Amino acid sequence: MKKRYGFLWAWLVMAILAGCNGGSSGSDASNDDSNQGEETAWETLATPVTADGHAIAAPLVDFLPDGRMVIAEGNSSAEIEIAVEKSAGSLSFQYVTSLIPGGTSSFGSFIKARDNATVVIGASTVIYMVDLNTGASETLAEIDNFDAALQGNELYITRSSYNPDWTANSFVTRIDLETPNIPVDVVTGIPGASAGICLDGDGNLYTGNGYANAGVDETGLIKRFRLAILPLEWKAGISCGDVLSAGTLIWAGEGTLLVGGGDTFGSGDDDYFAALDTATGRLVWKMDPDEGADSNYKLSAGAGRFAASVWDYATSTGTIYLAEVSELGL
Repeated sequence: MKKRYGFLWAWLVMAILAGCNGGSSGSDASNDDSNQGEETAWETLATPVTADGHAIAAPLVDFLPDGRMVIAEGNSSAEIEIAVEKSAGSLSFQYVTSLIPGGTSSFGSFIKARDNATVVIGASTVIYMVDLNTGASETLAEIDNFDAALQGNELYITRSSYNPDWTANSFVTRIDLETPNIPVDVVTGIPGASAGICLDGDGNLYTGNGYANAGVDETGLIKRFRLAILPLEWKAGISCGDVLSAGTLIWAGEGTLLVGGGDTFGSGDDDYFAALDTATGRLVWKMDPDEGADSNYKLSAGAGRFAASVWDYATSTGTIYLAEVSELGL
């Protein structure tokens, strides 16, 4: 069974129209091909997830500081439903609210916990702030978005603009949550589709090229940028490695990035997520807990918990694989 998560949908359309002519480097680092996932104690949560009678499909996942999981719909342009775990580890959810972004392309793109009561949610073309206690929401910005990293009041998003030939130009944009109507591009000139993004807490930002334009062999290339000297062009970043589609990035400490996604329409490099040593560009390990072929993982972590999610559009079902961060060998 082939499982692909919602963030590949835009790439599928692009690949069909462009004839899959984009860059296809995949992961060309010298890698450890061992599947450490076989040694990890995974807990599984089948999706759609039910919360007070609401079925939340292809859920986006994050963890609140108190350890509870928070999820949002990632497979509907009509309604983005949100739920929060009743207690950390219970896998029982309380429905919070729903967002109606409008349009046909406003799929859920990311969810980021700000504190135990507030989350920031991306809906592809709109960004919201949601109060988990009251269900109240406010629109922060109307701007394209793919993934995000949140540090204090600063939200960094990845986003793309597409040309008539379906080539893409991508950016990292900083949004101050106190003045969200003044977004600032801080990384420009990425020659392809948006990818994941993360911060390392030591003044560095990481992002990638999610699907390189034709003639550009960069799909999955990840680069590091110093926050203190932004804005910068993509070409000024420091290359850290080339993994999958760099679809989701999580800083794991000690120079290590966890990388999800999949270069399904290029090199075919998929069916795992990996830990990348950013100093050497080598993979420390690969994991593939899902039995399906071509699994494309979307990763989340926080409060000592880790989630790797897959979704199968053919059957409208998926699985969230859960483990303690300590189980990942980091």
